[in-house]
Amino acid sequence: MIDTEDKIIQEEALETAFEGYRWQDLLRIALRRQVTDPNYLANKIAAKFEAAGDFSAAATARARLADKNNWYLPFKLK
Repeated sequence: MIDTEDKIIQEEALETAFEGYRWQDLLRIALRRQVTDPNYLANKIAAKFEAAGDFSAAATARARLADKNNWYLPFKLK
């Protein structure tokens, strides 16, 4: 199952590069993998910055996304 998910995410990364449609799929898999890999989402996003050579942004993203509360936009009703 994990291998299949990894292949789907990799294929989608190639198909939707630069379109901005990848977040919901990364989030869905991160929610399913919380028990086995709690930093899945943080590591995927940080890898993007590391590949660009921006290691400080990667560390910031990894630290921020380690908290599940930062995975969603703030929604406040008045």
